[in-house]
Amino acid sequence: MSLVPWPTSPVALQSAREQVNRQAIGAADDRELVDDICKAAATYIQRYAPEAPQEIKDEALIRFAAILYTPVDSQTKMQDGEMIMEFETNHAAFFRRSGAAALLSPWKIRRAGAIG
Repeated sequence: MSLVPWPTSPVALQSAREQVNRQAIGAADDRELVDDICKAAATYIQRYAPEAPQEIKDEALIRFAAILYTPVDSQTKMQDGEMIMEFETNHAAFFRRSGAAALLSPWKIRRAGAIG
């Protein structure tokens, strides 16, 4: 059963939710949240690498959905004596940090532009 695009039929949808919960999210009770995250991930993956094999797209969705579902503390503070350092999490890099971009990279269409 494929996860990308995110299924719409009730039977396939239930099976997809169970697979994502089992492999990525854990015991997610909020079906709407899981569906929203997976729809967004599937859409992004389909646009990023539409020619990727189905197995690769499905694994990318699992990884991307897991990182999107996991709450991330956006600020980290460290103190060393009088010096206090604050770090911001780069939320824009979630796709890359999840490993989904690396999986799909061989099928990413890169276009060259005219110079001059």
